[in-house]
Amino acid sequence: MSDKLKDKLYQRIDDNFSELQEMSKWLYDNPELPMQEYKSVERLIEYLEKYGFEVETKIANLDTSFIARYKIGEGGPKIGFLAEYDALPEVGHGCGHNLIAASCVGSAVNLAKTLEPDTPAEIIVFGTPDEEYDGGKIFMAEEGAFQGIDAALQIHPSPVRNDVGGSSTPHQTMVIDFHGKSAHTAFNPTEGINALNAVHITFAGLHAMHQYLKRGTRIPATITNGGGAPNTVPDFAQMRVHVTTIESDYLEEVVQKIENCAQAGALATGARAEINKGPAYKKLFSNGVLTKQMEKNLKEMGYDLAEPPEAPYATDVGNVSWECPTTMGHLSLQIPDVAMHTKKMASTTVSEQGEKTLRDSVKAMASTALDMITDNELLEQAKQEFNETMNK
Repeated sequence: MSDKLKDKLYQRIDDNFSELQEMSKWLYDNPELPMQEYKSVERLIEYLEKYGFEVETKIANLDTSFIARYKIGEGGPKIGFLAEYDALPEVGHGCGHNLIAASCVGSAVNLAKTLEPDTPAEIIVFGTPDEEYDGGKIFMAEEGAFQGIDAALQIHPSPVRNDVGGSSTPHQTMVIDFHGKSAHTAFNPTEGINALNAVHITFAGLHAMHQYLKRGTRIPATITNGGGAPNTVPDFAQMRVHVTTIESDYLEEVVQKIENCAQAGALATGARAEINKGPAYKKLFSNGVLTKQMEKNLKEMGYDLAEPPEAPYATDVGNVSWECPTTMGHLSLQIPDVAMHTKKMASTTVSEQGEKTLRDSVKAMASTALDMITDNELLEQAKQEFNETMNK
């Protein structure tokens, strides 16, 4: 890619950056929970349609998903940006999805409007809901939404990380319902079956087995329904477990162990366990060619990049990486004493540093996409690596 074209792209991003600032701030002020991001989607689609993108909604029967396309000519590379926009209960955008959404639509629009009319390409924004709970990209991948995409990109804000690539952990959610029998705790307690006791026994099983799980395995759990009045034997209780492992093949084994704990709780109390397993988040395979190109662009912007840590968390971007060449970067908000998924993390996304992270994310993703569109050899290398990885 010529420096002249890159300069043109960067200048356009700078000239129109106020739109993205406003977008990020609006999303921050109007956080919506997973699968409830109706206003967020409306705002994002309005912006994309203003610049000529054609939008299809309700992908994979998800109300708050969409795919927006801007096509130039015929037969060009298909480059996708993975937008996220769900927020967290009580915390809001403590994972910075307002920045991810704004940076992805900003990258797509500025890239589309920078490309010459004789440069064939298809610029795509994937609107992916519910990254936090059940992984909207998982359902979209199962429906084939990412098949045929030549490159998929995302940059995630982080308290301290500046890196590109790396991996993620396989992950699965479990919701376990226990059905018992209601009774008055004073008049006829022996007639009841305490569903909450079944939850307690299941928790005891999780604690007992935790020390025997392989390194890197995590099984955090919460009680999402513990019954009602204390003088009534709970006839229903519910718990939620998030299962994370380092290796994909071990995930299924741990899930089975948790199912056994739940059945033990049900057996001990006489309750009935109903186990609902959410979709599985796959391990992220970062495409080396895409990763190196994004690293190159960030270094030219003045970033000193570190090596990504080993599989620090789960993301449904991992499922996309099994469908097409994918890479994911992280840019720091410069808050080393602040954890992700906190209100402080959320407020920092709309600070001066948050705006810098947003601007640089747009430039890094858009320039990397431009490299892939204008350098066919580079694009073919990325696709070849992807095919070799998937065929191992």
